[in-house]
Amino acid sequence: MRVKKHEVLYEQRQFPISKMYGKKNISVCCPMDKSGVVYFENNHRLYNKDSFKGYTSHLMNHLERTTVGRCCFIMGNVAFHKCDTIKQEIRIRDHRVEYLPPYSPFSNPIENMFSKWKDFVKRSNGINKEQLLSCMDHRITEISVSDCDGWYRNMKEFIRRSLNREIIT
Repeated sequence: MRVKKHEVLYEQRQFPISKMYGKKNISVCCPMDKSGVVYFENNHRLYNKDSFKGYTSHLMNHLERTTVGRCCFIMGNVAFHKCDTIKQEIRIRDHRVEYLPPYSPFSNPIENMFSKWKDFVKRSNGINKEQLLSCMDHRITEISVSDCDGWYRNMKEFIRRSLNREIIT
């Protein structure tokens, strides 16, 4: 029997908070697929193995509620992405996990998504933590299906070119 897989790119990033709030960041975990953002959460501290495991558990529960089916999570090379507790949390729910090669931004469409989202947030000129969080919540909806689908097409083209041993600049 063939299993239909749903590819999900899975990363976390930091959004700078304005100078009025101090030199702090808000960390965001946010998976996407070719049809859009799947689920996201903010954290007022950097993610570590424990907080990322909590996020992964919330994501798995969200996926079960939305009946996406089996997924293949494609993650970056952050050390705690590769720890056994994270892999187990994903695999116990009958999903797969794969990792991108180091230094491979061309093969990671989520880099494009974070760049666009971060630009939306910067242009909103939030002056405190609450405004920034509100803007992040609202502006994520401006990442369109056609944006994500286009980023996936670009990724596939870069992979094709890489397999043909073309120099990508």
